[in-house]
Amino acid sequence: MSNLADAAPPLAKRPKLDTPAVRARPSNGQQSKRNKKANKKQDKVKPGGSEEATLYHVIELLGADKVVTLTTAGKDLNGSHRFTQFQEIELDIIELSSHGEGLGVTQEGEWVVAAPFCLPGERIRAKVVRHARLHSYADLVEVITPNRGTNGRDESRIKCKYFTQCNGCQYQMMDYTAQLDHKRLVVERAFRHFSKLSSELIPTIQATLPSPEQYKYRTKLTPHWEAYAPTHKEKLPIGFNTAGRRRLIDIEECPIATDTINKAYTAERAKVLAKATTYKRGATMLLRHSLPPRTRAAGAAGTSKTEVGEIETSQEEAKDAPVCVTDSHHLVRERIAGKDFEFNAGSFFQNNNGILDSLVNYVGEQLTTLTSGESGVKLRYLIDAYCGSGLFGLALAHHFEAVAGVEISSDSVKYARHNAQLNGISNATFLAGKAEAIFEGDLLKSYAKDATTVLIDPPRAGCDDAFLEQLLAFDPAVIVYVSCNVHTQARDIGYLVNKSEQRYSIASIRGADLFPQTYHCEGVAVLRRSIDVGANA
Repeated sequence: MSNLADAAPPLAKRPKLDTPAVRARPSNGQQSKRNKKANKKQDKVKPGGSEEATLYHVIELLGADKVVTLTTAGKDLNGSHRFTQFQEIELDIIELSSHGEGLGVTQEGEWVVAAPFCLPGERIRAKVVRHARLHSYADLVEVITPNRGTNGRDESRIKCKYFTQCNGCQYQMMDYTAQLDHKRLVVERAFRHFSKLSSELIPTIQATLPSPEQYKYRTKLTPHWEAYAPTHKEKLPIGFNTAGRRRLIDIEECPIATDTINKAYTAERAKVLAKATTYKRGATMLLRHSLPPRTRAAGAAGTSKTEVGEIETSQEEAKDAPVCVTDSHHLVRERIAGKDFEFNAGSFFQNNNGILDSLVNYVGEQLTTLTSGESGVKLRYLIDAYCGSGLFGLALAHHFEAVAGVEISSDSVKYARHNAQLNGISNATFLAGKAEAIFEGDLLKSYAKDATTVLIDPPRAGCDDAFLEQLLAFDPAVIVYVSCNVHTQARDIGYLVNKSEQRYSIASIRGADLFPQTYHCEGVAVLRRSIDVGANA
């Protein structure tokens, strides 16, 4: 019996993935130039992206023996010999992928087909549209036999008339409890496939942290439009990409966005449509939910003529009513964990503010757990890498004697410092630079490693080697890794555990559902280094 790991792709590297170790090798030298080009293109898999995650899942479904057989025969890369162009097939869905597609195995058991908007236990009709290594992608044509079980399909849950057309949501027909459980499995699968850690080193994945709201939660929306062709006779489409296509679909309302955003979207759409023929190129609209500016919250009278880029709101709508900001340079204000945060509308900030209190509290609880009992460590310092405008560092500052944050965006650092002053937090310092810059210079000389927590919240690509090497060299007592991509998170954590020769162990792993109705899942993992009790007393 072949080992599944022998058939799997290699560990995704930073910042670029090497081509998979197991490649198709045509034995007869007869492969056409066209197929060679197709195979070369399919070899280029984005590290930690949907196709790499799906490929691991596909290999698991087919089994290592079957994968090795297909690879040896040179049949693992191109599915064009299996299906005619746009062929319709019937398929029984076995599992959901980490990115929302239903996965089924063809009758001969040699190929997997992925199709959107379907659930395990359903039989579907699908149209095959493109091929990847060991699997093909298809459009859903019809659900022949729906899954009507307790956690199965229920169309009454769907709140968007464009569901299955827009690429924004994947799970509106699913029960929310089922969505949370699936995302727990996504995190579990990510660590099984990407961390390269043995199962005994990976703790049980905790239940997914739920969002308080399943609709009307999204606090940022970016609809877009393309250049208006003079010969175009229909209304200019403003909205989002069609599912599986690079084509816009006109969408006038998004049910996962807040009411404030949708109200502003109606007004902004009208402005764009009125000038549709004047646009020489496409553009993206920014709609950002915000608390009112502090000056107005203090009690401006009458109808407030807001600053440039802010949608006007009358006093009758209550002085604390949220507003929608449409200028990327304009200020946005949010209140998280009892603290005010201000930042430019165009900069990064989490887009589901409703869950952020519980997310911050969860991280705080994990740190409290590590500091309690006889074996607890005394954590006095926090390093907040990739700190943005200071969300985690400032929200957790009361747990520590001192906080040091680093962020590559100097504009975000300016707001992190501003937010510290705004909230009367005097124990936080912020530095502009690459994440690894925090370990250079004199800033951390007073930070005893056995008393320090490092919190990292990197972009989707994860951390690069330079940062991880310096992190290990600094040797903090605790590492908290928050990520919007659980696959690169698992890869990086596996690197830290293995590179440290298991001096770091994983204390806890949990998903957080910042984006209900979609496949996106945030991950929160806590690592603890072995430490002598009382070493930092």
